[in-house]
Amino acid sequence: MRERVARNNADLVPRAARDSRAASIAKLELKAKPKIRVIHWVPYDAVGGVETAARSIGIGDFDTLQFHRGYIANKSRKVSGKFEHHGLFSSENNPINYIQAIIKTFNLRPDIIISSLWRSSIIALLAKVIRPETRVVAFIHSSSATHIIDRVLTNILMRYSVEIWVDSKSTLDNRVQKRQAYRSRIISFVLNDVKHPPRLSLTPSFIFWGRLHPHKGLNRALRLFASVHRRYPTASFTIIGPDAGAERNLRRLSRVLGVEERVQFKGTMSYDQIAAEAASHSFYLQTSEREGMAMSVVQAMQFGLVPVVTPVGEIANYCSEESSIIINNDEKACEEVLKALREPRTYYLRSTAAQNYWNNKPLYREDVISGCYEIMDKGNYK
Repeated sequence: MRERVARNNADLVPRAARDSRAASIAKLELKAKPKIRVIHWVPYDAVGGVETAARSIGIGDFDTLQFHRGYIANKSRKVSGKFEHHGLFSSENNPINYIQAIIKTFNLRPDIIISSLWRSSIIALLAKVIRPETRVVAFIHSSSATHIIDRVLTNILMRYSVEIWVDSKSTLDNRVQKRQAYRSRIISFVLNDVKHPPRLSLTPSFIFWGRLHPHKGLNRALRLFASVHRRYPTASFTIIGPDAGAERNLRRLSRVLGVEERVQFKGTMSYDQIAAEAASHSFYLQTSEREGMAMSVVQAMQFGLVPVVTPVGEIANYCSEESSIIINNDEKACEEVLKALREPRTYYLRSTAAQNYWNNKPLYREDVISGCYEIMDKGNYK
């Protein structure tokens, strides 16, 4: 009888009011739950793939997850906020920046620390010593170590991490030991699922974006471009990104090759600016010596550019002859480019295949957030 009365009384309450009350109760329950505090440490803010991906996830509250981002050094001269920390000094070698980062981590008392690149390993390892219950994630972004310090620190961090995250299968195979594979996770480096219009024009125009670092092998890219330029004097090569030690030599080489007037160095650009610039180009040219996921190549394919790339890191797994021009031999790669320019149909087939490859793939933000929740669900302290 009581159940029937209760049910009848509930029926008297309008559906909208019941739904509103249920939503309010859900919000109160959500507020009552303690936030899962996560901090992602990166050496400094820049335009590389690691930094761009880290920024894409945003900071602040996501339901029961509270996401913080920390930069050891302050090269961008930004002011720290509630959810984002910047070191006092611009140098990533200044010990005061590391002390400050440790203090920030200690005061925050995060549940999870995500460590990207070897300098961040110092912060994560010290935080683990100070507060052993902290869950640490070693996030590896390249299929090969930069140097011996990188290799040693990263290997130590992996040993004490609750999970090991990698940017690609290539990085997993080359950096993670088989006995550690059970606690490893590949994180997608697709930042968005924006659909770009198909290519409607074909010109001998090449573009690159990323750090101008020696390991990007852009000297090889310039030589390949010069070979195309000899056949197509109107060919152009746009190079976007901050100098990381290679720009001076690249400018000198462009003069030696006689293509100085056809090569533009445009410095740092935002994602939207890069997208706008890419719209007037046909090929993405990158001749890296080593890579992890190579996020710029992923973005170029989403834009519909045809990659002309060396098969290093994960590039070898997602770039194929159907969508790309693979550089195993410079002369043959040049001939493939010239053929694509002579036969537009082959270019458009590759361009379409490049765009289609990344349709409906998981996003970086989704993988990182779900990874954090799954770590907490394990209740596993390392």
